[in-house]
Amino acid sequence: MSATGLILDGVLMLLLIGAVAFGIRLERKLAALRNGQAEFAKAVSELNAAAGKAENALMALKSAGRTPICCMTASSRDAS
Repeated sequence: MSATGLILDGVLMLLLIGAVAFGIRLERKLAALRNGQAEFAKAVSELNAAAGKAENALMALKSAGRTPICCMTASSRDAS
């Protein structure tokens, strides 16, 4: 092999090593991103459940506010 061929082979090896190193770094960053996405999805589902509970509580409060005093039980009249 000529000197030029050896130099080009060396340059090619360095470029391939750089590409592999870049690929490894990229894979680690993508794994961290996937993990963060899973945690975000969990937080969103918990928030959705909490919003549903709050909506049900508001509906219960509205219906309790519309109940006439004459129709309340004795224990609920004492509480108010």
